[in-house]
Amino acid sequence: MPTLPRPHQDLVAVNVMVSPGQRSTQAIQTALSAPGVVEVEQTFPHERDAELSRLYVLKVRRDDLEKVVERLRHSAAVEYAEAAPVRGLVR
Repeated sequence: MPTLPRPHQDLVAVNVMVSPGQRSTQAIQTALSAPGVVEVEQTFPHERDAELSRLYVLKVRRDDLEKVVERLRHSAAVEYAEAAPVRGLVR
């Protein structure tokens, strides 16, 4: 049986926390302007807790992962950026 193509199989996740005092829109603009970023999603969009509301997940092209993380780490609008661990079953 042939394998069906998966549209997002070449994407990896990056966890990002916006710096305190920064506006989320500024951090999102920084993230979106990074080459290789395909999608930005707030992890807890309806959260009232100030710290949890600063968390985002970016979908990034696998080939651009290192460049994107490095660029975000140097942004004053971003407290941290790290590649999300890859999860899978160990058999």
